[in-house]
Amino acid sequence: MCDIAKVSKSGYYKWLTGKHKLKYEKDLLLIYAIFLLKNKKAGYRTIKMNLERYLRIKMNHKKIIKLMKILNIQGGVRKSNPYKKKIIEMQKARICEDLVERNFKEKNRLMYYRVILHI
Repeated sequence: MCDIAKVSKSGYYKWLTGKHKLKYEKDLLLIYAIFLLKNKKAGYRTIKMNLERYLRIKMNHKKIIKLMKILNIQGGVRKSNPYKKKIIEMQKARICEDLVERNFKEKNRLMYYRVILHI
């Protein structure tokens, strides 16, 4: 039967006894509790910090991400700062005049004039 389903014998018996279901049950409950305490906005970093800080539990961040996928939960995405966008737009709009009246095709000539003027 295992050959037909292309499953190993150990995998079949593990599934049959149900040990795979209880492996992460405690961790799943802890992660979901922290997620709910943070108003469903906690990402894996927040959950990891809260586990270490308050519960003194060390858990790998990859494991937390995996368990969050099993629970089908995702941390909130922060909005971008609107003031930062305004500053970038203002910097793009600020174009200075060309006071030197440079001709970029004649680079060497311009450098020659600069050297003469500074000496």
